[in-house]
Amino acid sequence: MIEPKKIRLGELEFDCRVAGDESNPLVILLHGFPESSFMWTKLMAHFAAQGFFCLAPDLRGYSRNACPKGAKHYTVVELSKDVLGMADYFGVDKFHLIGHDWGAGIGWYTVDNYAERIISWTAMSIPHN
Repeated sequence: MIEPKKIRLGELEFDCRVAGDESNPLVILLHGFPESSFMWTKLMAHFAAQGFFCLAPDLRGYSRNACPKGAKHYTVVELSKDVLGMADYFGVDKFHLIGHDWGAGIGWYTVDNYAERIISWTAMSIPHN
C-alpha cells in the first residue's frame, strides 16, 4: 500500500510516497520534469511486494514546503544532498536509486559523488555525461 509521508530536512519539508516495510532495503525513486512522485506508484507497489521499502519524494521545487527562492537552491549538488538526507532520515547508509529524466540527472551526480552509498543505480532517459 502506498502512503503519503512528510520528510523534514532542515527548513524544507518534502511530500513523499512510501511503500513497504521500513526494515527492508531502501529504494529511492526520483521523478522527472514535469512529473511528480505519482509516476512511481505502480513500480513502488511491485517493489514493495518483492521485499523493498520504497521512497518517492516530490523533489525540491515540487513539494509545497520545499520551494526555496533562488536558482542557487536548485543545483544537482543541493538536490543530491536532499536524496542523501532522505536516506539518513530513515537511518539507511546504502540504498538503491532509480531516476527518470531530471531525477536521473540528480541520480548521476549522486552516484558519481557518493558511490559508497549506492547499492544499485538505474537511470531512465538520461545518459551519463
